[in-house]
Amino acid sequence: MQTDAEMIDSSDIGEFIRQEREAVGWTRNKLSVESGVNKCCIAYYETGVTHPSFDTTNKLLSALGFEIVLRKKGKDEQQEDTLQAIRRS
Repeated sequence: MQTDAEMIDSSDIGEFIRQEREAVGWTRNKLSVESGVNKCCIAYYETGVTHPSFDTTNKLLSALGFEIVLRKKGKDEQQEDTLQAIRRS
């Protein structure tokens, strides 16, 4: 299981969702029911076929017990936007 606060690169979000889903013992179907996100889409996200939108990421991580914070890129245009996932206590 991840730490209380985890910085997530947008390209790694699917893997993070998969790891956390498996850590709580949920199937993709269970995560789909809890988040309202189609289980086929969850499979695409977890396998890296496509990436979820910010709203979809929020739904998935919220169902898994996380709050997310979007860190917008700074003045340096080379810097990427990142997400910080914070586990609710």
